[in-house]
Amino acid sequence: MSSLVPHGHPDRAACPAWLTWSLSVSVSAATGVAVQSALADRLEPSSGFLLGFGLGMLAMIGLPSLSIRLLARTLVFVSALGLIRFGLITGSISTGGQGLLIWVVAAAFALVLADRVSNQAAPPLRGVPAGTGSSRPSSTFRSAGVVAAAVLLVAIVLTPLLLPHFGSATEPGEGATLRSTESDSSIMRSTDSLDMTSRPELTDEVVFTVDTDRATFWRGQTFDVWDGRSWTRSDGRFLPLAGPGTPRLADDDLGARGSDVVEQRFKMMAPYNDVLYAAPTAVGLEVDRPVRQRADGTLVSAPLGRGAAYSVTSRRAPLTPDRLRAVRGGIPAAVRQQYASPPVTTDRVRAAATEITAGATSEYDQILAIQRWMGDRVEYSLDAPLAPEGVDVVDHFLFEAEQGWCEQIASSLVVLARANGIPARLVTGYVPDDHDPVTGLYTVRQKDAHAWAEVWFPEVGWVPFDPTADVPLAGDDRSDATITEWIQDHLVVIGLAIGAVVLLVGPVRLLVRRHRARRAARPVGWAGIADHGLDALGERAGRPRRADETADAYARALSLRYREPRLADVGRLIDEATYAPRPPSEPRQQEADALLAQLAAAPVPDEAPAPLGAG
Repeated sequence: MSSLVPHGHPDRAACPAWLTWSLSVSVSAATGVAVQSALADRLEPSSGFLLGFGLGMLAMIGLPSLSIRLLARTLVFVSALGLIRFGLITGSISTGGQGLLIWVVAAAFALVLADRVSNQAAPPLRGVPAGTGSSRPSSTFRSAGVVAAAVLLVAIVLTPLLLPHFGSATEPGEGATLRSTESDSSIMRSTDSLDMTSRPELTDEVVFTVDTDRATFWRGQTFDVWDGRSWTRSDGRFLPLAGPGTPRLADDDLGARGSDVVEQRFKMMAPYNDVLYAAPTAVGLEVDRPVRQRADGTLVSAPLGRGAAYSVTSRRAPLTPDRLRAVRGGIPAAVRQQYASPPVTTDRVRAAATEITAGATSEYDQILAIQRWMGDRVEYSLDAPLAPEGVDVVDHFLFEAEQGWCEQIASSLVVLARANGIPARLVTGYVPDDHDPVTGLYTVRQKDAHAWAEVWFPEVGWVPFDPTADVPLAGDDRSDATITEWIQDHLVVIGLAIGAVVLLVGPVRLLVRRHRARRAARPVGWAGIADHGLDALGERAGRPRRADETADAYARALSLRYREPRLADVGRLIDEATYAPRPPSEPRQQEADALLAQLAAAPVPDEAPAPLGAG
């Protein structure tokens, strides 16, 4: 069977069509999985796979001048890097790890088939007919199948253990754990209350990605009623949007009329969500399902699952410390009654609120004073003790435990602000952390869930404050891991990276050997260059040089073929330059060069007919 590509690299010429096609399909499948993972946030899975598959086939078939063996190994290596970078680390690999398993099988087939290309390109052993043994399709596919099955078996065992390290999300009913469902329910689901007496459980699971040009808070829900242990809403009604794709703007949301516009596109990776997150404040919305709005601006949609997407346009007022210190105007009665009435708290919290802000000349400076005071007094820790039953959570956090998580820290700021007559509310949502400079996407995980305070200012409306940023980590939570701990935490990624490098060792060694061989075969000096030219004349005439032929003997044979007696003199001159104590004179060298160039440019004479009776 002839090769698929009759002209090109030598290993393609020796490669039968069935092997070329099989290798190309295997490599293209591996490439398709990698491209699908890289473009998971921009294309449907099938479109991403087909795009990568087409690119792989185009490279394998459309580049005949390149070694098909080297190209196959290189594409498998590149697809491995892409799968690690965009599929595993960002959690965008196919649900349940099917994409990873497909890549494993395709890569195993590709590497075995690439090895068979090496056997095809090598000359057959003496006494072994060509086309036997490993060169047969049945033998090749049987070997590839055994290797792929073994690798697949290992992958099936390891995939459930590896994927949690990369935060891969799962669909409902396909391996979603109770822990992830519970943690989702506290922030990914719309709720009427937020309990401050339960500890959050946050994981590395990816919940959504955001395509936007800037980092900002992504607001989810707001709460304004505090009872000492939990947050609720004073107005739990649902209202229709102002119009199709147009959220209703509250009278107190002055920032929604601002000049700073933020465009965002969210793609959900969690199994369930009905809260539409957005930078404050959403003024335009594109989503393919019904949306309702709470009176405080929280947007709630029909349930969104993995793969669902929506776009938001937000507006906000540009803010600076000087601008916030310079605001003028009173607080409207409705805002004061809902957000600045005396909070439910203890006497020592009220006394601390008055003491902390003494001497502050503006509402903004009062908030900064509260943040500094908490930063000096309390620490952040997810292992902080829970408030005992019947005890005010803010009081316990500030004066007893002195450790807590973001909901307790933000709640304390809101309570201390309200104790000073400053309008404030609690907000839950997510903060940006993992930004990919290549794709521009923010990858948001469960552990990025956050709570912060929003404070109302005249002329500008609601302004976010994050007191957790000023609170240091507790000593047992500090992230100053040792080198050994860092290696243990990243052992999976390191192992995959080492495996990818191993795949590249073969192609790199092959390139190095070829480069060294070319350098070793390169002619040196006049004798070497002239001898190389003599060999070229023999190849043109269909009379290759035997291993035991000297330049003199070879030139005499070629002089008969080219019908040029002077060519025999060139052979003697080359041997003389190689072995004689003194090289031939420069004029004789030039004369030989001229003759070699003349014969190289002239057509090869027809062979003379053999004499009668010859042979």
